[in-house]
Amino acid sequence: MKKTIVFAPTTMNLSEVTRTLAIAEACSGDFDPAFIGYGGRYSDLIRKAGFPIKELEPRLTPEKERHLLEVDRMEKRADFYTADEIRQRVGSEVKAFAELEPTAVVTGFNLSVPVSAQVAGVPLVWEISAAGARPFFEAGLATWPEPMDFAMLRWLPERWLNWAWNKFSLMKSNMLVGPINQVAKEHGLTPFKNFAYILEVDFLLFTDVPEMTGITDLPTNFRYIGPIITRLDIPVPEAVENIPRDKPIVYFGMGSSGNPETTRELIEGFTGRPFRVIAPVAERLEGMRVSVPDNVVLTGLVPAHIVNPMADVSVIHGGQGTVYTACLAGKPVVGIAFQPEQEGNLECLVRKGFAVRIRRKELSPDSVCSAVERLLSDDEARKKALRFKDVVESHEEGPRGAARFLRETFA
Repeated sequence: MKKTIVFAPTTMNLSEVTRTLAIAEACSGDFDPAFIGYGGRYSDLIRKAGFPIKELEPRLTPEKERHLLEVDRMEKRADFYTADEIRQRVGSEVKAFAELEPTAVVTGFNLSVPVSAQVAGVPLVWEISAAGARPFFEAGLATWPEPMDFAMLRWLPERWLNWAWNKFSLMKSNMLVGPINQVAKEHGLTPFKNFAYILEVDFLLFTDVPEMTGITDLPTNFRYIGPIITRLDIPVPEAVENIPRDKPIVYFGMGSSGNPETTRELIEGFTGRPFRVIAPVAERLEGMRVSVPDNVVLTGLVPAHIVNPMADVSVIHGGQGTVYTACLAGKPVVGIAFQPEQEGNLECLVRKGFAVRIRRKELSPDSVCSAVERLLSDDEARKKALRFKDVVESHEEGPRGAARFLRETFA
């Protein structure tokens, strides 16, 4: 009889759901995968993939999803969850673990599981970007976050601000952990020293290649497993397949965390530009009035691993799956980050010489389009993008790497 692995993704995040689904599929020969969740717009993808999912309380509401995105993008100064929400989630998860009897739990960013897994005595495995973990900051690779780009600090040298963020960032502070620690104490657990320590219970799998960050010296419970690419089994829209090739093509992807207003402004700002745009961002624009230019094909979700390579340049947010999909397209990148981990992912590409990161204080349709036009004529950037594509392709993909880790550790 196979042991059970429980997957606990944040089901409002497309990338996290598809990453955990890919791992579940890869390890299903050795384990029985089961999912837990709280609703969210992407829960149905789990059911469609044929995996059981236990829906827990309290359920995610549209208002709560909006709150979580705003906190994640640092647009709102608040905790992700209240202590009462963490308390309810921990209770629901502990009950689910008692019923499912998992040998391990896998998550991407479920912030109640570090408590519930310890209460239930179940090992926890994180799958995240290296740009969001302690070694990235210790290597001095993080940059001062854009939401904290206050006018009174702009006279300071950028290197000073970057040093301060790497040394004293939220990852190393006790901000954002108050409600989690409150509930942890109620269960007799040792409080988390800071946010970074939450991500280190018990194993941490980086869905990266080492060359992305250059960090190779990792703690024993950390491991690179390779990138996890979302490969949605859906058709390419006819309008995308038939897009005219008379001009350069730009792929415009803002993931499930991009700011809707920014997305709208950029879509409208592509009007009259000397390129065509494939924009699978319709979900980001729900309920908004948008004037879609003639040179833009606006669609819902697409199989990005097929569509992105059609483009000459990618304009993307910094979500890890979107970043690696762009890297595997082998084309230059214009990046717009919405939170610090995304900034870190994009800065890795900037250092490699085939990306331009547009900071929020400079963000406008003109700045983005100017960067696109610059990269369209940059032969060296194209060569560097192709070289890094080869590097990424030389590594094992994340689902297989994760399945191997789970088999070696828990089978």
